[in-house]
Amino acid sequence: MNMADTLDQLLSIEQIKRLKASYFRCVDSQDWLALADLFTQDARFDMRDASGLQHDPKALTEGRANIIAYLRGALAGVTTMHHGHMPEIEIISQDSAVGVWAMEDVLHWSEESDSPLRFLQGYGHYHDEYRRVAGRWQLHSCRISRLFVESQER
Repeated sequence: MNMADTLDQLLSIEQIKRLKASYFRCVDSQDWLALADLFTQDARFDMRDASGLQHDPKALTEGRANIIAYLRGALAGVTTMHHGHMPEIEIISQDSAVGVWAMEDVLHWSEESDSPLRFLQGYGHYHDEYRRVAGRWQLHSCRISRLFVESQER
């Protein structure tokens, strides 16, 4: 690998880190328009193993618009805080990459919410695939797996 290839890979890794930081900020601020722009049109969002307790076959969403609609509905009346740590990013080709992020998320449901939960704190990993589209990295696939969940019911 020559120096130009190494520099391009390092620049791509930094751009992907910024993409994921934007993802966390947009989810927590519920900026759905900006969040949509971070996904490819044909993206997948997989939360089937996100409970830490059971596999939920209904929690797989495909397509940018469907992902945003799913998150908007799931997070209505919820205050969230997401942290991503220790990214392991591998550039697969000029326009594709994969990454794993250690994560922690905290969710608080409002008093008006009809959710049976009041609070949830989860620990686990994001497993992502990225694509460079028109010169810009975007999330192509996002799978969340939780290793441990603490929650409080109403």
